[in-house]
Amino acid sequence: MTDAQLTQVREVARRVAESRPLVHAITNYVSVDLVARGLLAAGASPIMAHSPEEAPEIAARAGALVLNIGTYQASWLEAMVAAGQAANAAGVPVVFDPVGAGFTKARNRAVETLLSQVKVAIVRGNAGEIGYLAGLPPRVQGVDSLAAGDLSYAREAATEAARRWHTVAAATGPVDMVSDGRRLVEVHAGHPRLTEIPGSGCLASALAGATAAVEGDPLGAAVAALRWLGEAGAAAARLSPGPGTFPDALLDQLHAWPQRHPALKDALQLYVIVDGRTPAAVLRAALAGGATCVQFREKMLDVGPALDAASRAQAICREAGVPFIVNDRVDWALALNADGVHLGQSDMPAGAARRLLGPGKIIGVSAHNPAEALAAEAVGADYLGVGPMYATTTKADAALPVGPARVAQVRSATALPLVGIGGIAPGKAAAVIEAGAQGVAVINAILGVPDPDSAAQTLLAEVRSALHTAFENTSKGDGLR
Repeated sequence: MTDAQLTQVREVARRVAESRPLVHAITNYVSVDLVARGLLAAGASPIMAHSPEEAPEIAARAGALVLNIGTYQASWLEAMVAAGQAANAAGVPVVFDPVGAGFTKARNRAVETLLSQVKVAIVRGNAGEIGYLAGLPPRVQGVDSLAAGDLSYAREAATEAARRWHTVAAATGPVDMVSDGRRLVEVHAGHPRLTEIPGSGCLASALAGATAAVEGDPLGAAVAALRWLGEAGAAAARLSPGPGTFPDALLDQLHAWPQRHPALKDALQLYVIVDGRTPAAVLRAALAGGATCVQFREKMLDVGPALDAASRAQAICREAGVPFIVNDRVDWALALNADGVHLGQSDMPAGAARRLLGPGKIIGVSAHNPAEALAAEAVGADYLGVGPMYATTTKADAALPVGPARVAQVRSATALPLVGIGGIAPGKAAAVIEAGAQGVAVINAILGVPDPDSAAQTLLAEVRSALHTAFENTSKGDGLR
C-alpha cells in the first residue's frame, strides 16, 4: 500500500473517531465482548440487539448494520433479515460475516437467504468462506479456512464473490484481498497472533461497519478497516508477550493508531538538532523559517543543566506546535514528557523504550543498513535516521559518509519514514529525498549561519519540491478509489 493510500486509511479511521457512528451488530455471542470493546476503542458506538421486535427500528437509525452468523441460530435469521431490509430502506450500509459458510447445509441456507433478501455493501470472511460465496470448491473446516496462504485462491474468491453477489468482498488471511468485482486491493498488514484469539475476524467485520458508516465507497471502507486492524494487531504483538495480554493491547492500539502521528512524515521534513547551548533566539528563528521537528542532543552538560535547557527548548517548540524529540535518553524524555526519543544502535532498544514511553510517543532509531532498519521496525520504531549522508564535523564519532544511495537501500527494506542526516546543506537535500527519505536532519546548515530563518526556508523549500516531484512520479493511478 502506498503512502497516499495509507493517508486515506488514516483519514477514514479519524472520521470514525470524530463522528462516533452507531454500529448495530447482530453478532455471535463468542465474540460479542471483543466486538463491543473494539468498536468503542475505535471510536464507534456499538449496540447489540437481536430481538426481531426492535432490530429493524435500531438498524434503520444506525450508521451501519453488521450481521454475523458465527453462533448460528435459526431464530436469529428472522431478526437479521428484517434488520437488513430496514437498513436497506434507510440507506444504511450492511456488512455481512458469513462465518462457517460452506461447512453445513444450515449455514449455507442462511447465507443464501441473507444475500438474496438483503443488499449487502461488504461481505467479509476468510478465504474459504468467501470462496464458497464465489462458487469455488469449499475450503473450510468449521469456522477455519483451509485456503490460508493460497493467495491466488483468495484473489479469485474475492473477485468472483463480489461479481456474483454485487457487493464488495473481502477475503482475509495472511494477505487480505478486497474486490468490488472490477478493482482488487491487496492489504499487507496484520500479525499471526490475530489468529490466536477468538473473534478477531468478527472484529474486522464490525470495524468495516464503522468505516462504512463514514466512507461512501464500500471498497475504501473495507480496505480502511482491514489496514486499521492489521496495523493495530502488528503493534499490539510487539507490545504483548502472548495471546493472554494481546486482546487488551489490540484495543489500545485500535484506539491509538488513527491519531498516532498522523502527520509524522510531514513533521520530519526539516528536522533540526539543537543542544543545551543553542540560543533561544536561534531556535525561534529556525522554527519561524519552517523547522518541522526539533531534537535535543546534549553530550556535555551535567544532567540538571541539560534538563533545564531541554525544558526551555521544549517550551519554545510547544509554542510553535512542533514535535520535540530527546536524543538517546529515554529517562529525560519521560521526565520532560517529550514527544518522543531518538535512539542509536548502542542505546536502549526501541522495544524497551516503547514499553516505557507507551504507544503515543514517537520513537526514532538510527539505522545504517536494511537489517538494522527491519529490526527497528519489528520492535515499534516510528521512523529511521539514516546517515551520515555527507562528511560532517558536528559528530565526533560519525562514520564515513554513505551517501543518498544508503537511503535507497534502507527504503527497499521498510516503509517507515526515513530521515537523512549528516552534512546536509542547501543543494544536497534534494538527492536525499529523491533516494526515498521523507526529510533531512541538520545542525550547521541552519544553526551555524547568520540567518537561521532564511536558511530554514531555503532547505524546506528544497525538501518540499523534491517530495512533490517524487509524489508525482510514484502516485499516478494510486489511491483506494
